[in-house]
Amino acid sequence: MTFVLVDHDDSSTSSEASAGDREDSVVDLLPLFPCGGHYRPATAVTAACALRWLPFAAAVSAIRALLGASHEDLRLRAHQLSRALSGAFFFDRDDAAPPCCPVGGGGARFPEDGLYVCVDLPPLCPALLAVQRALMQVVVKEASHDPCGWYYDTLVEVMRLLVGGDGGGRGPAVFDRVKFESALALEWTE
Repeated sequence: MTFVLVDHDDSSTSSEASAGDREDSVVDLLPLFPCGGHYRPATAVTAACALRWLPFAAAVSAIRALLGASHEDLRLRAHQLSRALSGAFFFDRDDAAPPCCPVGGGGARFPEDGLYVCVDLPPLCPALLAVQRALMQVVVKEASHDPCGWYYDTLVEVMRLLVGGDGGGRGPAVFDRVKFESALALEWTE
C-alpha cells in the first residue's frame, strides 16, 4: 500500500514544492488496520475507548462478593468493601490491569459472543454510585439497620441491572455486539 504525504502549509511555495517533489514524498506504510476491518467513525471509536468497560462475568462476580458481606462485615469493614467496589468498577487508568475497551483501538470488532458492561453509562453508573453512598451511610450511622438495608437494596439493584429480573440472564446494563454498535453509533467496515 502506498501513501502520498501532503504538506498543508498555507504558502504557495511549499505547495508547489510539494507537488514538484512528489517522488520524494511517496512512502510505503502498513495499513492502519491490518486485520481487515475497523469501526467508524473515528470519533465514536475514540469515545467508546474512553469509557470504562468490564467483562460481564467480572462485574457479576464483584457484586456477588459484596452481596456476601454480613452485617458484621459491614460494621467492621465498610471501608474495605468500598475499596473493593472501587477497585472492581472505578479503577484508575494507570492500574496494572487497566479497563479494557472491547474493540481495542477500533481495529478489532466487538467479540461476537462477548458481554461487557460500561461503568460510565446509565443505568449502571448511577447505581454503583448509590452503592458507594450507601456504604458511606453505613460508616456514618455505625452500621445501624436502615443503612445496612439500603446498602443491600442498592446491591440487589445493581445485580438486577447486570443479570435482569426476567430470568434471561442479561440485564439492561449489559452490552453485546449489536447493542454496543447501535448505542455508540459504530459501523464495522471490512
